[in-house]
Amino acid sequence: PLKVEYAGYNVTQNILIKDFGAADYCNLIINDVNANYATFYLGNPLAVSGDLTVTKGALNLSGYNLTVNGTAGKFIIQNGARLKLKGNETLTVNTGYPQLDAGSTVEYAGYNVTEEITIKDFGATDYYHLIINDLSELGQFILGDNLAVNGDLTVTDGVFQKTGSYNLSVAGSVTIGSAGTIVSSGAGTFTVAGNWSKSGAFTHNNGTVTFTGPQTATISGNTTFYNFICATAGKMLKFTAGSTQTISGAWTLSGTAANPVFIVSTTSGTRWKVDPQNTRAITYTDVKDSENTNA
Repeated sequence: PLKVEYAGYNVTQNILIKDFGAADYCNLIINDVNANYATFYLGNPLAVSGDLTVTKGALNLSGYNLTVNGTAGKFIIQNGARLKLKGNETLTVNTGYPQLDAGSTVEYAGYNVTEEITIKDFGATDYYHLIINDLSELGQFILGDNLAVNGDLTVTDGVFQKTGSYNLSVAGSVTIGSAGTIVSSGAGTFTVAGNWSKSGAFTHNNGTVTFTGPQTATISGNTTFYNFICATAGKMLKFTAGSTQTISGAWTLSGTAANPVFIVSTTSGTRWKVDPQNTRAITYTDVKDSENTNA
């Protein structure tokens, strides 16, 4: 079958995908293998009757609808590649697609107007890396179902809201940029396996953040949590030296006799601070270079 491949010019630039009519392409490949990845963007709705594969570089739908629904048509974003959405585009694809491979990224950019945009539900594991990057900071990106991010969640610009009783799980790290905001909710779960980095705003709304997974997690920036839980035996939480974490609700740390939870500073000999303002349930926890300001 006929394939069309876009390769770029080894410079960082935006390249318009050509419009060839109602059925634009049979098989389409975005494969910018150069060091300076280009963004290939739509200027009209795009229809692919076969497969659409983004191997390297970025595909920006730019607010236009995408159809990849041939009999066996596949839509794949591979490791290192990126899919950019404004947010309200319609994706007409076959069951099981898009396939977002490990290392792939989906970025939401918004429409430069004040509105709510529902994060798309792509299945049991919705995304690998997910970025909210609304430079206008006018959009509010909300959940319409449980959301599973198998890599990192990054809110660079704009508001990401964990709405209602939907669950949010992040297998990697959470980063809130200086112009970003995460608004949590009092219902549903919010689990993080990796690091927590806050430069912007976090609104807890009496919700719970639970740190899971065996990997060491670094918590940087000053955050006010409501309920803070780590009950993973052997997990190490490193808090940035000199930072202060405020816990308005319950503070729960629970390991085992053989594998405690480790609470340490990022700089040995320099304390981090915690202000627990309510109940505390701390068992089998190994603490070093930490100061409780509300003992």
